Amino acid sequence: MHIVFIRHAEPNYETVRQRRFIGHGIDLAGLSEKGVRQAEAVSKNEKLRTAQIILSSPYTRALQTAAIISKNTGLDIKVETDLHEWLPDTTFQYSGPEHFIELLKEVKQFKGEHNAACKYKWESYSQVKNRAVHVLEKYMDYQNIAVVTHGVLIRQFVNQERIPYCGLIETDMTN
Repeated sequence: MHIVFIRHAEPNYETVRQRRFIGHGIDLAGLSEKGVRQAEAVSKNEKLRTAQIILSSPYTRALQTAAIISKNTGLDIKVETDLHEWLPDTTFQYSGPEHFIELLKEVKQFKGEHNAACKYKWESYSQVKNRAVHVLEKYMDYQNIAVVTHGVLIRQFVNQERIPYCGLIETDMTN
């Protein structure tokens, strides 16, 4: 199966910050005006011509990106919960960047694999990949799919450190 991964467009977190949302509340943020333009532009990319379906993360920034692509391509969207972003806080109490730099240092120190020695509670990269593979395996009857999701998840399938907003990354998956 050929997969075109698309990182979501640029989000605008201003509304959720004003409301002081924490945890998954932060993921209710929609796209910025620039993000909407990015999604419109990527929807015209030739690499999407052969896609048969769009799979999307349930997070607003990804789902809004997928909706714009769907509107312009005529492809159906299937929302898949397990295509969500990496969880930097599995307690869902994350409220902002205060400890994020320390957390990222810990993730790097342990090479993305959480264990009992870790101070913070975060999702291992192998868990991210496993849940995504479980989703993608359900679509093996398709030849070409588009997947609108998040940078950390996409990086579990390809060796690319930086993925820009609305960046397209192609890969293949076999049984």
